[in-house]
Amino acid sequence: MSMKKVYLMILSVVMIFGILGGERKVDASSKSATKMPSEISEKIDSSSIYTCEKAGGLYFYNRYKGFYFYDLKKETITDYTETIGASYNVSDMYQIGDYLYFSVSDYDYDYDYIYDEETGNYIYKNNSTYWTVIKGFNMVTGKIDQMFTIDGTQDRLMAVDDKLRFYLKRNEYNSETETSRESLVVYNKQGNLLSDNECPSDIYEIAGIDTTSGNIYYRGFYNWIYWGYDHEMSVLKAANIDKNDKIKFHGENMCILYQSYWYDHCKSIELIEGKYLVTLSTFNGGRVNILDSNVYDYTDTTEQTTSISLMGGGVETSVFNISNRDALLMAAKTKASEDFEDYGTRAAYNKSRESFIVLTGDKQLTEYYLNSGSEMGTYDLSYPQYAGMVMGDKYIAIEKSGEDYYIESISTKYPKDIKLSADQSLKPGESTDIVIKSESSINLGYTFESSDTSVLTVDEEGTVTAWSEGVAFITVKSRDGKISRTITITVTASKTLKVKSSISIKSKISTVNIHKTGNYTYGDIIDSYLVSLSKKKNMRVENTGKYLEIEYYKGGKVTKRKKIKHELDKFGGFYEGKTHFFIVYGQSNIKQDAKKEVLRVVKYTKSWKRVGALSISDINTVIPFDAGSLSMTETGGKLYIHTCHEMYKSEDGYNHQANMTFTISESDMKLVDCFTDVMNLSWGYVSHSFMQIIKTDDENIYRCDLGDAYPRGIALTITGVKDKLTDPKAYGVVQEPEDDSYSNYTGMSLGGMEITNKSIVIVNNAAVSSKSDVRNVFINVISKKDYKKKVIKLTNFKAGSKITALTPQLVKVNNNNLIVMWEEMNTKTNKYVTKLIKIDSMGNSAMDVMTTKLNLSDCQPIMAKDKSIKWYTSDKKKIKLYSVDPNNLNAVAKDTNKLGKKYRDFAKTGKYKIKKDASGKRYATFCGPSDKSLEIQSVPSIVSINGISYKVKGIEANAFKTCKKLKSLEIKSRYLKKSYISKIAFKGINKKVKVTIPKTKKKSYMKWIYKKGLKKNVKVKNNQG
Repeated sequence: MSMKKVYLMILSVVMIFGILGGERKVDASSKSATKMPSEISEKIDSSSIYTCEKAGGLYFYNRYKGFYFYDLKKETITDYTETIGASYNVSDMYQIGDYLYFSVSDYDYDYDYIYDEETGNYIYKNNSTYWTVIKGFNMVTGKIDQMFTIDGTQDRLMAVDDKLRFYLKRNEYNSETETSRESLVVYNKQGNLLSDNECPSDIYEIAGIDTTSGNIYYRGFYNWIYWGYDHEMSVLKAANIDKNDKIKFHGENMCILYQSYWYDHCKSIELIEGKYLVTLSTFNGGRVNILDSNVYDYTDTTEQTTSISLMGGGVETSVFNISNRDALLMAAKTKASEDFEDYGTRAAYNKSRESFIVLTGDKQLTEYYLNSGSEMGTYDLSYPQYAGMVMGDKYIAIEKSGEDYYIESISTKYPKDIKLSADQSLKPGESTDIVIKSESSINLGYTFESSDTSVLTVDEEGTVTAWSEGVAFITVKSRDGKISRTITITVTASKTLKVKSSISIKSKISTVNIHKTGNYTYGDIIDSYLVSLSKKKNMRVENTGKYLEIEYYKGGKVTKRKKIKHELDKFGGFYEGKTHFFIVYGQSNIKQDAKKEVLRVVKYTKSWKRVGALSISDINTVIPFDAGSLSMTETGGKLYIHTCHEMYKSEDGYNHQANMTFTISESDMKLVDCFTDVMNLSWGYVSHSFMQIIKTDDENIYRCDLGDAYPRGIALTITGVKDKLTDPKAYGVVQEPEDDSYSNYTGMSLGGMEITNKSIVIVNNAAVSSKSDVRNVFINVISKKDYKKKVIKLTNFKAGSKITALTPQLVKVNNNNLIVMWEEMNTKTNKYVTKLIKIDSMGNSAMDVMTTKLNLSDCQPIMAKDKSIKWYTSDKKKIKLYSVDPNNLNAVAKDTNKLGKKYRDFAKTGKYKIKKDASGKRYATFCGPSDKSLEIQSVPSIVSINGISYKVKGIEANAFKTCKKLKSLEIKSRYLKKSYISKIAFKGINKKVKVTIPKTKKKSYMKWIYKKGLKKNVKVKNNQG
């Protein structure tokens, strides 16, 4: 098999809010790897590796390279090649305790030719003698002190079990019958034959023998048929030795390890502690499986299955073919599956904790508890690992960089404590990473919890995002609960931007783009663009059919106009680069003329001087931009264009539509790379593709398409900037439509994609079912770390609803703040309302969806130079320029909450009433917990209700009266006013409750708190706010 890629399975995970787990921001104690001497480095490749804790080092053996010991402490090498007499007739070695066993086959060659007088021919007579010697090498003393001889054979040792039974492969040929017999013979340590068992021919390697169950595990052959072709696979198979030392072979495929000859891997199976069977399947995406051999029935195998993803262009086979799933103790994903040059199963047993340490990245290890499969923590390596093993309380990693090998000894001791650090003063919209310091080499898996999610949220990797004024504590706990520490972070008010939410401008350009966010079957190009020139100046760029019309705005006035005639009859798109503007034009090529110009990319200065162009032809195109859009991005001096085309007529007589991508050198406007052909998603190909978006983070190029067939749904490909467009490192389908009919209609619209430090964020809408076009808005967050996906549904309309969500838009404020906006249309009245929500890079939010006074268009909102979000709408000659302060969204909110009515807050922790003061300004009062059985309750400074943020200034009567289990009341609000607090606010509260108030408000709050129904015996303490 010559599969180009293993199909990226973008995995779904459950959305978590409040307590999240991760481990990335850990600063563990420093570790260093030591470069190994060249004398041993050149021996390591293709050598078997054995550990000996008593000897304090590692043994390396290859029958052609020799036998060597490396002392870890002294960093010295001892050559034992002559001790064992390593040569081609010496078998592999098998470790039992501190001994290595191997066989040496030899013979005395003696023969005669005897003349046969009857026939007149010479008859060959073999008088040679043959023997096999089993030797035991003591790894502690460095000597051979065990030995026995088997006369008359030239067998090869295949395995040794912990009862010191020796398993040898024997090949016998009968010259008279011209037949051969292969057998697996068993001897005891005295050299006595216990059994002679005819065996299959495909016992290539015996990985281990479980003397408890009698199971024997070996690497064998399996013919995997894929798309009608034979593929020789190396697989795990099993046999069993009974109490009478007789062996029965089941010989069925338990697990595909790798494709033989193409992707061979050294030591993919290992039996540990006579119980744990560890297998590495590099074929199945790099997966480690751990089986309890003591309970596994060697005859338990199920049929190998294959799932072919026509949409993804990839293949998945069943990982482990057994019916007793209870025998499978654990499974883990290892590093990239296309690297086969390392050694071992990528998993090492840590006996002290009953855990396994698995290589989950080139330079990262993850330790999992065996009993639960839960993650304990991670370790960082200095270089990519070649092999790894546990010796005592150390993990020994052999690492490789280029041609050099390194050795690193990492302590596996559990940390005694951790220290936290972060920026402890933030403003709304800012973020900080919690750094965890430890004296241990282990980066423990941690959970992070915010004490007040209206003030701060924290994601699973320890990134804290500030949302509103206040003080909150971030509690960091190890996942096993053994370590817990907190850090206090204060959020202070940021300066409000002095921007008007909308400015009306009189224009001479007559266009209509308002509400041009409708749902579509077929995509369309974007006609409207906005460029921020300075804090006060903006430029509008709009396609009007034959011209690109440009207007410059300052405040609410037009200061300058410009008109550029299209160079070809089709406009594709405009892009503002760092130093230049770019426009893409196109024209039809119905006659399929390879010489005809189909695309033209024109380069302009920022003052609109034409300074270059690229003409592109012969790109399998009859109509460019057909039924789709065009998107551009740039990095490293290259311009990337992702668009679509109707292609040349295919063998079926049709002109099919698909995406196409181009890479252009900006300096000389030359074509560097392109893909316009037909293939599948593993090459970045999507057909039909009705929307295209391309982005970069300067390391990778991210392409997103809405496909209707190959694949169907929202497709994502990720390609390194140094790689060919046709060689993505990852690809997959992010979200599939409810309608699986494979018609052009998908019931989906792709709205936006942004790349953050941690994630790929995609927004779209999707129909509720195949029978209804009522749509909901979704956020898909794909982690850059492991490509796991989180799906967040922002609306919840049902079939038959008169309200439907239109195509959403996405704005990246910074690496940890994004704004999602969309219009909702009443299909009965044809009226629109715009909704908005602010999220962090992992899709978390501390606010509800907000209703606004805004309108949207096909103009993609931008982050302007005055730090506001800007876009415009046009309604003939009426232009509205919108500006939104991303840290003061209330300024554009439409407050529909009713005065005096009770509401639950966004976090659903309390009930509140909305009131207004003498000036007409609205605020909230706390009415009581959402759940009367809570033991801990807080009164926050800011509360979000239906997307609107309010300061909490009061507490209503009997707010805590029936909260009998309440043990802790944390008053965090710094805005409470005596006159807004009922005289019986605390009446009936649990007598044993502990009350805390902000430290900065102690003097004022203590004057009234006991006058509001709180008993004198209830102690009030300061919190750190």
